Amino acid sequence: MSPQSPQASYTITYRSTWKFLSRTGALLFAIGLLVVIASKGFDHPRLMGLVTLFDPDLEYNFPSLFRVFVWLFSGLLLRAIALDAWSKTHALRIPWSVLSWGILYMAVDDGFAIHENLMPPLARILPESVRSGPFHFAWVIPGLMVILWAGIYFRRFLFELPKPYGIRFFVSGVVFLSGSVGMEMIDGCYAGHHGMDNLPYGLQTWFEEALELTGALLLVRTLLIYLNEYLPDIQVRFRER
Repeated sequence: MSPQSPQASYTITYRSTWKFLSRTGALLFAIGLLVVIASKGFDHPRLMGLVTLFDPDLEYNFPSLFRVFVWLFSGLLLRAIALDAWSKTHALRIPWSVLSWGILYMAVDDGFAIHENLMPPLARILPESVRSGPFHFAWVIPGLMVILWAGIYFRRFLFELPKPYGIRFFVSGVVFLSGSVGMEMIDGCYAGHHGMDNLPYGLQTWFEEALELTGALLLVRTLLIYLNEYLPDIQVRFRER
């Protein structure tokens, strides 16, 4: 008979988790704003390596890793809600699952820059007049199609949630899409006419990334509040099979 392993208990509190994530995000983007101003406005393209580490428009640095972490954390929270909904045959179990996998994909996309890699082949088939406008970053075109599908698919889901949560999900989505698509189209118009190596473009991309992260953090906050109210005693167990 094998000896029993001692059980360890870990508690995630809504307030402490939200404080850590929101303060970390605010700090990273405050530093990011400073390096954008220094690199684009005062011609310090490296700034002792800080630009590479903290410019939120670049990949594989601290802001990028933090975004991936936030998406992963959101996806795992959604998976917990979805699994609970399936165990209770809840009417919204399928939308919860679709949303959870979609958010986990966001983490993969942000980590590997998948949508950025769509731009070169799409841009080659667009006329020059289009590439100098809102669709300068060509991935926006399939992105708008996905948004249209998601809006239709999740409309009923938002209305069937308790009203405060439907509103919170909607607001977090609007804030995120205002940055990821809205500001991206504005950035594309500006870049098509004025280029990217200047301070106004740097500030626009900083604001775009800030909106995206704010939307993601608002989603985390909504999920933490939801779990605290409806699934306060949820447990994670590990077993061989």
